[in-house]
Amino acid sequence: MHMKIIDGHTHINSSRFIPAEFIQGVAHNMLADSLQKFDRAKINALSTIIHSQMKDHYGDQLVTDMDSANVSKSVLLVPDFSYVFNSADSIDSLAKAHYEICRRHENRFIVFIGVDPRHGSQAILSFKRGIFDYGFKGLKLYPPCGYSSSDPSLYPFYELCAEHNIPVLLHTGPTSPQLTFRYADPFDVDDAARLFPSVNFILAHGGIVNVDAAVQQCQFRPNVYLDISGFSSMSGAEGWVGHLTHLFSRGINHKIIFGTDWPLSSMTETYTSQLTKFVAQDGVMKNCLDLEKEKIMYKNISKLVGETAN
Repeated sequence: MHMKIIDGHTHINSSRFIPAEFIQGVAHNMLADSLQKFDRAKINALSTIIHSQMKDHYGDQLVTDMDSANVSKSVLLVPDFSYVFNSADSIDSLAKAHYEICRRHENRFIVFIGVDPRHGSQAILSFKRGIFDYGFKGLKLYPPCGYSSSDPSLYPFYELCAEHNIPVLLHTGPTSPQLTFRYADPFDVDDAARLFPSVNFILAHGGIVNVDAAVQQCQFRPNVYLDISGFSSMSGAEGWVGHLTHLFSRGINHKIIFGTDWPLSSMTETYTSQLTKFVAQDGVMKNCLDLEKEKIMYKNISKLVGETAN
């Protein structure tokens, strides 16, 4: 069947938007399985290679890949690393740059703007500017930077989200080794989801890591969803196809959001190849009803950001 597709989790592949320290951490993780001991030289060499490939400063390559895979829109996530990495640009400059990308590629992107609540009142102003001046549709949180998604410092943001029907997407699971995993557990959002029942929370990577905890949150918290971003990096006997086939049988397809984590997803398999395995008649969603497929591939995220699903 032919259906609309929205990629619910992507990033601009640009060295201008991601700090070099974070890229070095990504390189470290990529080499972790193959290095018997810490090797700074190899990590530096790989991070240099990754950094040199991050040249899609205006989103042109992402749109080209979207077109080749028949993806109508993508959610662009803008994490705020400025509190922990000195090399990161301010969130205001990142927001403006992503606004210009949206203008360059009209009607192709939905932006979730990141904030670190420890910036205080300035973070509130930045978030408001993104929502009201630039038309961004969501709040992006990166708790491994050192804060809980249920911390009271975030309540003013959640109050704004509740008032304006804005969803919150937060990173869960492993990340760059310089950051803490303490706040990357899906259960960390539980207090926030309970106290702000009208705010919808999306557990990024929740269908891939800490899956049982993420699924439980989706089953018993009406306002908690998960995405499957990062699926292409899964290894093991069943691979990502087997893993997702099982996930789609767990009764929460009305809470699952398709997402790739582009450009990281493109390191293991082409964008078009991944999408083909979803939409093919005998693909990864072969055991799902047509309505379930539509919900996973675009209707769930469309509902959360207030877009017409058809």
